[in-house]
Amino acid sequence: MQPMINRRTATKVKDGGVQRKNRHMPTPWLGHVVDRESPGRDFRHVVSKRDLQDFIDLIPDWAQLAEKLERIVLARPSSADGSYKFYHREGTGAIFLHAWHKDLWVERRSN
Repeated sequence: MQPMINRRTATKVKDGGVQRKNRHMPTPWLGHVVDRESPGRDFRHVVSKRDLQDFIDLIPDWAQLAEKLERIVLARPSSADGSYKFYHREGTGAIFLHAWHKDLWVERRSN
């Protein structure tokens, strides 16, 4: 027979507020993450992660500007060249730089 073990699974209440069980720090407090997705067949990323970091280093007051920025993603192709998404629950945002066609030419037709 196994001995009785009191495993506490409930969180503690201090000063009228429930304490977090796990001590996770939100990502924006640690800084942003530069991520790269595969561009797919017949597409390529126009900039590399290194190029992006070199550009960020040139921006004055970047730490203040990127305060709630969670990540920058070199993303899969899309109809837009880039996009931004704000996550309301976390209060953070992400920048997506989409891949371009390999030949780097895009034909636009005006109506």
